[in-house]
Amino acid sequence: MTTPIKELIAANLLTAISNVTTGNSYNQTITGKRALRIDYASVAPDDLTFVLKQDDEEEVVSAHNKKTWKQSYTVLCIVVDSDSSTTAVETRINQVEADIRKAVRVDPQRDSNALDTIINPSSQLPEGVDFTGIILNITVHYRHNEDDPYTA
Repeated sequence: MTTPIKELIAANLLTAISNVTTGNSYNQTITGKRALRIDYASVAPDDLTFVLKQDDEEEVVSAHNKKTWKQSYTVLCIVVDSDSSTTAVETRINQVEADIRKAVRVDPQRDSNALDTIINPSSQLPEGVDFTGIILNITVHYRHNEDDPYTA
């Protein structure tokens, strides 16, 4: 069975972010998955856990026989504040953010399935949430044949 270009890109992003480990010379080791529910109800607030969620896409000017899109993704990474930690939680959040940014930019063409990957400004989790962390918004520009979303 053939996989749509959009799904190949999402799988590539998940793999890229999952490569953030201290063994790969990053500051933190994070683990993650794709969102099973739109409202993040399936997410347990465990330290250094991320969820990749596919958001809305936007069509951009398309060339002859091609459809070009901007596909948005949200990466929610939980960084739990600990009373026993000697590192400020903001420092850990900044390290996680930098690690994710670096990992995503290793292959901005998403294994030749995208034109580019843009990492937009990040944001903190809203107050009132029971845990701390960072939200990164990623936009992937990609195209496929006009009548075939399986072929770039």
